[in-house]
Amino acid sequence: MRNGKSSWTASALTGVALMMGLGLAAPPALADILQIACTGSTSCGPSLVTQTTGSSTPTFNLINQDGALSGTGFLGVLVPNATAIFTVTGGTFDRSMTFSDGSLGDAANFNESFFSDYTFSALASASAQVGVTTSSFTAYEYILGAYSSAGGGAAGISGLSAGPLPLGTVILGWVEQGIGSNNVNCLVGCQTPLSESLTVATSVPEPGTLSLFGTGLVGVGALLGKRLFNRRRTAVV
Repeated sequence: MRNGKSSWTASALTGVALMMGLGLAAPPALADILQIACTGSTSCGPSLVTQTTGSSTPTFNLINQDGALSGTGFLGVLVPNATAIFTVTGGTFDRSMTFSDGSLGDAANFNESFFSDYTFSALASASAQVGVTTSSFTAYEYILGAYSSAGGGAAGISGLSAGPLPLGTVILGWVEQGIGSNNVNCLVGCQTPLSESLTVATSVPEPGTLSLFGTGLVGVGALLGKRLFNRRRTAVV
């Protein structure tokens, strides 16, 4: 009986090894290391390419799902087809550049060798999922400072926000490390995978639109006031 069980186990292990060798089976993938996790009133959810949010000024934490991770945190804000004026709470502006081809990690761009899936086509598809056709991005880099997370979903940097941001803007996060990294899966640097980055799915009202809206409210208020005055006058007479 033992010999039969041992023989069955050996056959099963051989079969699994053969399937893995043929590419028919594979060990389970590790969870994404870095993720943007929305906080407060900001609602984020998965979409076709990245997470999306209905807030033009999202609030979020940069969390770590793997083991302990420390280093320097960074934020990339990619605005499609134009420049923008916005604020990043929790970050210090470093530089900006035009990005329209290749990879964001190329020497002519941010030059981060671990930016494995930040290609122009992939980032353009992140904007396309919310209806924006992108010919180029203005990429803004912000230094977030010291990053330290115990892992398991704990935030390494919290209390971040960026905005107001135009429709189709893509937000990325990454952590850079020096020699002697304490995370074997992140020896030089870790990035939020494209699926765990964030795309703005709502438009920011233009100043002119807000001005017209305000003027309309003033007009409605004046009209209601005039009607109320006439009613009172008629009642007195």
